[in-house]
Amino acid sequence: MKMSELGMVDRAKVGTPVTVDNELKALRTLAELCQTMEHRYESTLEEDTKILLQDKADKEALPAAGLSPTALQAIRFRHGEKWVLRDCLDVARAQWRSLLTSEKDVFEDQDTSES
Repeated sequence: MKMSELGMVDRAKVGTPVTVDNELKALRTLAELCQTMEHRYESTLEEDTKILLQDKADKEALPAAGLSPTALQAIRFRHGEKWVLRDCLDVARAQWRSLLTSEKDVFEDQDTSES
């Protein structure tokens, strides 16, 4: 939020966008953080999915085969974290598109009264 936007802080408190520029910057920051956090993992979401599916197939073929319970739980945990990051990124992108294509002016001053 810019210093010039501080007068609009009440709008932000009730969930109303302050300005298009402010909202887009916030969404860009959120998207960049999600991508950065996901890229810090040594494996991708798709690779983890493949490992989990392979482990399931291995155990169906031979119950004693597959990953240890601890390793399996760790992979499931990081897989879940990556899904959350992807979902968050998808929401940020959807909000971005919504702001850019909105027919309704969500930034219109709602505090104006009729004279």
